[in-house]
Amino acid sequence: MKVRVECYAGNKADERPVRFYLGEQLRMVEDILDQWYGPNDIFFKVRADDGNLYILSTGTSNAGREWSFESFRGAKPRLRLTAYTRAVGRVSTSSRVYRQEGICAADEF
Repeated sequence: MKVRVECYAGNKADERPVRFYLGEQLRMVEDILDQWYGPNDIFFKVRADDGNLYILSTGTSNAGREWSFESFRGAKPRLRLTAYTRAVGRVSTSSRVYRQEGICAADEF
């Protein structure tokens, strides 16, 4: 699938993608996770601002570079640990019981 990509141009033209359009929807590249070379293409594994992973590719020839959308992977839900307290008998003791909510990472507390 063809995709429109805007790139950062440093020492050479179109070094790496910074944003891309899927249809009319703009996605900002937050992180380039990997980059590798094929016989005729360069591949970028990126994390977009929607949290999803995308693989984009372009030809190695600078003339008329076209970008392609190769793969998509939805973001995995992160776990949130929520603490509960419970009373035991007449003596009020506090013990932590956790449940998973799939909202944010446990280390974000």
